[in-house]
Amino acid sequence: MRIVSAAALAGALLAGAPALADEAWTSNTGTVIYESEIDGYAVLSLNHPAGQRTIYIADLAENYDARTGYFTGYWVTAAQDVAPKAHDACPVTILAADGDAYDTWGQVMIEFTSPGFPTGFVGATGQCFDPPTDDWNATPQ
Repeated sequence: MRIVSAAALAGALLAGAPALADEAWTSNTGTVIYESEIDGYAVLSLNHPAGQRTIYIADLAENYDARTGYFTGYWVTAAQDVAPKAHDACPVTILAADGDAYDTWGQVMIEFTSPGFPTGFVGATGQCFDPPTDDWNATPQ
């Protein structure tokens, strides 16, 4: 009986949180999907015109209802995922939260339009060490 009650309680607690891959946005640069979480980072995928990007947003992991203020992070693109003639390698290779090294990356800054899931966001991205200045915005799908 205790096992059933514990399982029911766990199920009820998990029902309030969105499934990671269920959170998706349509952005001005392509579809964004909340893929996973690693070491405090939310891991998003972006089907960007210049190539598939992975985005790591600090302090967003497990935060579905207190998304206030700015969140910062970075994006990376693996060499094989870069569109032809779009590879603009940075002068320094970084080691991402997934443990892989990338030479095509940039900074990200976002602010959600409301604190709770589902919500859109506005922000900016940059290339390499350049500050985020390229506008980025998204609405939930």
